[in-house]
Amino acid sequence: MKVLEQRFHYLDNTGCWEEMDLENIFQSYKENEFYNPITHEKINEKKFNDIVLPYFCPTDELVSLLKGVKQ
Repeated sequence: MKVLEQRFHYLDNTGCWEEMDLENIFQSYKENEFYNPITHEKINEKKFNDIVLPYFCPTDELVSLLKGVKQ
């Protein structure tokens, strides 16, 4: 059973978190080509990693399981 799901997001110009598509993330690392998600300019991997941050959230499966335990 998967309990956590990895996702990626960045802080936009308005101070809101914007989620990034996982396929775009995987493609960037596969091709070693990184772009700033706000300006779309080409950047290096370190800068990309400073802008685009990973985070983890519970899977729907875990949430359902925990709801069952709570009742």
